[in-house]
Amino acid sequence: CQRCKKHVVATKQLKIHKAPPVLCLHLKRFKFVGYGHLKISKHVLFAPTMQLHKSITTGRTSRYRLSSVVVHHGGSANVG
Repeated sequence: CQRCKKHVVATKQLKIHKAPPVLCLHLKRFKFVGYGHLKISKHVLFAPTMQLHKSITTGRTSRYRLSSVVVHHGGSANVG
């Protein structure tokens, strides 16, 4: 909590006001701990299509087709 500086259970979310014609997502796959960082090794599944009906604030829905995935093969954020 910003006011009392205590840890609270929270959910981070992102809302999109108007859906773009092309959507590019970047997943943060590194966890920064102290002065270093660790690569998150959890497997991520991608569906061939994605619909953003819960994330669009205007109520209009947009459907996206997966066209490419880039995979980082380095062991850290500085290499690969």
